[in-house]
Amino acid sequence: MVENSFTSITDMVDCVMPALRYFKFLVTNPWNSLTKISNINVPTLFLSGAMDDLVPPWMMQKLYDACGAKFKRFVSFPNGGHVNTHMCSNYYTKMRQFIDEVFERTGDAPNNL
Repeated sequence: MVENSFTSITDMVDCVMPALRYFKFLVTNPWNSLTKISNINVPTLFLSGAMDDLVPPWMMQKLYDACGAKFKRFVSFPNGGHVNTHMCSNYYTKMRQFIDEVFERTGDAPNNL
């Protein structure tokens, strides 16, 4: 599960500190999730707060689009912010539905969930 995450540190510089964008070359670890997520091949749920004021929600959409998982879902919470998406209505219901769907697809049954 991925929640309110960024595509890369260098992309975040553009959003959070645009005046420093000319110094992005100094970043020693760009934490480029966008390139790495294409290697993900397990079921993946993306939980995005549409009102996130730290990490722009478009980054979550880009991560979802680039994800290499054959089975993936994207859920947007209209009132979700960066630190309170988990408090949105149906948040845990959506997680449970995803888990149930994964088990249905694999033929396994959840153990005491």
